Amino acid sequence: MLEACRRRYGDAFTLRPGGPTRVVVSHPELIRAVFTAPPEVARAGESNVALMPIFGSRSILLSDGDDHLRKRRLLVGPFHARRIEAAKSAVERIADEHVASWPRGEVFKLHERLRALSFDVLTRVIFGLDDRRMREDVALAFDRLMRASTPPSRRQLLYRLSGRSPWDAFWTAKAEAERLLAERIAAVRARDGHGDGDGDASILDLLAAARDENGRPMSDDELRDELTTLIVAGHESTASTLAWLFHFVLRDHRLYAELRSESAGGDTPRLDAAIAEAQRLGPVIPWMGRALAEPFAVRDWVVPAGMLVVASAYLVHRQPDVYDDPLRFRPDRFRDGNTFGYAFIPFGGGPRRCLGAGFAMLEVRTIARTVLRGVDLRSARRRPARPERRGPIYAPRGGVPVRVVA
Repeated sequence: MLEACRRRYGDAFTLRPGGPTRVVVSHPELIRAVFTAPPEVARAGESNVALMPIFGSRSILLSDGDDHLRKRRLLVGPFHARRIEAAKSAVERIADEHVASWPRGEVFKLHERLRALSFDVLTRVIFGLDDRRMREDVALAFDRLMRASTPPSRRQLLYRLSGRSPWDAFWTAKAEAERLLAERIAAVRARDGHGDGDGDASILDLLAAARDENGRPMSDDELRDELTTLIVAGHESTASTLAWLFHFVLRDHRLYAELRSESAGGDTPRLDAAIAEAQRLGPVIPWMGRALAEPFAVRDWVVPAGMLVVASAYLVHRQPDVYDDPLRFRPDRFRDGNTFGYAFIPFGGGPRRCLGAGFAMLEVRTIARTVLRGVDLRSARRRPARPERRGPIYAPRGGVPVRVVA
């Protein structure tokens, strides 16, 4: 539908889906204008209000203005580049454990295995959870939450006929996830009242110990919502990016062999390029919006206040005047440091660019290299996969069925 609209109307068109009216833009110049617009004019947090049931009202994704700046300053320290790099060996060790346990000779859904791996990284590296049973409880609660966040239309119809809400399962899962996070936050607070800020602390410890310019820490509710955001936006998007990567790579036997050979050595420029190309063709977040508090110019048009302007990653990543043969998976286009500017926005852009992008890229690169080095995979599906929604994240439909041959 988006592609048909662009063919008919060009790089900016209006959608009226029944909620707020959206103006979708898909040219790099227009996306730059949206992402760099004054925050008092184009409000990212307000545009994400539909995600409040999942992330919570205190998530950084739903904040604007001074509140957003405060949250960003509190979160930036724990995700400093030095601390991210220090986590690399732990991510590699966890990935080795998981890959070694994958079944041999039988078909399984790679996306589900990658979700389990990514969640294990999250709970052990970010939360500092050593108790396996507790990690499994948290993983199960959030898996139920994500599955219930997009109830199929058939289930909605059945619930409506029975007089029940299709969201009953979602709110039950949400309550359980919040209970488990509250227990973990209480345990961290109990260590010294506000967490542990030493060099061996988990990212959760550092978040609990963080103070704003007035010396105030995050409240328990704030910390809970930021942890939920890390789990859903971080874990799900990392696993889905990896799933898209292997979906595309396994369809090109020559490229797959080259990546396996490269991963056995040191630097991985081909793998880095393949990851970027997978993010281009399989964006896990296909669009990013801004709610307009004031009228906003889009080329020759003025979009009135109260509407949403949406930057479409899905469309700009397929922009034919930017990407040669845009529907083909060609990692070489990202070699030699070509970043494509605002035509490539897997983590957004401008002052709202994803704070966790550095950790996400380290995790994707490390896990992908570990998989390529540890097992020889074959795709068990011939047809290209279409995107499937999982909460706010889009992943390959069918889960990327594969089997290990060596």
